Amino acid sequence: MSFLGLFKHKKSSTTTKAKDKVQEPTTSHSKTDLALSEPATTRQTWKSGPITAIVIGCGQRGRCYSEYALIRPNELQIVAAADPRATARSYMSRTFGLANDAVFEHWQPLIEKGRIADAAIICTQDQQHLEPCQACKRLGCHVLLEKPMACNPLDCARLVHREWLSEADQLMVICHVLRYLPAVRKIHQFIRSGQLGRLCHVQHTEPVGYAHFAHSYVRGNWRNEAGSAFSLLTKCCHDVDLICYWMPSRCSRVSSFGSLVHFRPEEKPEGAAERCVDCSVEKDCPYSAVKAYIFPGVWSPAAFVDREACNGDHAKYQQLVEEAVKTGPYGRCVYNCDNDVCDHQVVNMEFDDGATASLTMMAFTEAVCVRSSVFYGTRGELRWNGASYGDTALTMYEFASMDHMHVPVGLGPEGDNQEAPPAGSGRMRGHGSADFFLAQAFVRALLKAKDSAEVGGDTAGSSLAELQRELNDSTLYGHLVAFAAEESRKRGTVVSIGEYIDSVMSRLDEDSA
Repeated sequence: MSFLGLFKHKKSSTTTKAKDKVQEPTTSHSKTDLALSEPATTRQTWKSGPITAIVIGCGQRGRCYSEYALIRPNELQIVAAADPRATARSYMSRTFGLANDAVFEHWQPLIEKGRIADAAIICTQDQQHLEPCQACKRLGCHVLLEKPMACNPLDCARLVHREWLSEADQLMVICHVLRYLPAVRKIHQFIRSGQLGRLCHVQHTEPVGYAHFAHSYVRGNWRNEAGSAFSLLTKCCHDVDLICYWMPSRCSRVSSFGSLVHFRPEEKPEGAAERCVDCSVEKDCPYSAVKAYIFPGVWSPAAFVDREACNGDHAKYQQLVEEAVKTGPYGRCVYNCDNDVCDHQVVNMEFDDGATASLTMMAFTEAVCVRSSVFYGTRGELRWNGASYGDTALTMYEFASMDHMHVPVGLGPEGDNQEAPPAGSGRMRGHGSADFFLAQAFVRALLKAKDSAEVGGDTAGSSLAELQRELNDSTLYGHLVAFAAEESRKRGTVVSIGEYIDSVMSRLDEDSA
């Protein structure tokens, strides 16, 4: 069967006849945020000095997580980087003061230098996660790996197989950044407090945004399964993970529906050209690349033009953007691209305790990734408006009192040592600052373990090992639920999560034999 008991699909002890008081889950899935920090009082200090890290894949995500070293240089130091693009390598050299022999075109020569850092931040393209991650684990590095883990279920399972976790105190964290939002963690706590009564249903929406979808999933790197993966995985494995994190029991069955309805050749307006700059109907098209990147400029062209490489020369930057729109892939008509991923999809989930959840991913929205959720319990209804924290992020309607009330959300629910990124820096504000909160949690977990080891503590390795087991369980579980949902969509049937997980693990065992 599976290689670890953690991955065996177990029925929850909670039943549909349970009383309204919410029971704690029988699995460890609810505990797997990186809550290893001391209670928040003043700015944390560390005995052992900063964690050192290499960065493999220095695009927007790799740069983002690396910026933690700029905000908290006493906690993280970037010592080397690898990326095939000269502009990305130049950025890392300038920003982090890296010498020429610390910047590489390919990740393999960097790995050949041996373990030169405590950790590796891996943000390559989705289909290129497996090999560098395995190589860094072999070196003994802790790993921060961009989501999704991999683009197929077997590779996801391989990444948490005991073969790659020979060192018990190695940490591998997948960048499910939304887990680290204070509001998200408060919801998890609130559900388990019993104040909602018994949780019956969760309705969660991810509004991708019309311009964002056209940029990333029609013209961009995540436009087709051959080059990346299906859009539920690449865009919404965040959201599947959130639902699994919130729910008090395991997902038992899943169904899904969706398709690519709009960005297809047959939807192309009459008279439209192959490129937006040549198109007679461009002004009436909401997905115009001219509107998106040139004027009025509703989406950043950072994916194909490096502003910093222009050294403040705005005219040069604008010229490069216009040239890219004229000749590059981001200037193509959205109805003539090689895209094949869904532009809308719903996922229906049933859980062991009888609760249900629905996830909607929608391309055609004004809001851009401002998620919202409604939690329906037997004693009340809780709404999340997508805000990271504050007095109005969560609102509850209590049935007994018939009152609406705000549920205040501060930094660090239950005393976790969270600090917001400094105001005015403009750094690490993505996902409502969840990028910052994740990097902070990862780095501080390592710092705490490192400090403990340096003063002769014997609990550092065991703490990391316990945390890693929980992370393996929850991370693989959430990814496999997403794969099962896509299988349901393609096969047109309800998929049993237990049977699906068992089939993946059986294939892994056969592959490893």
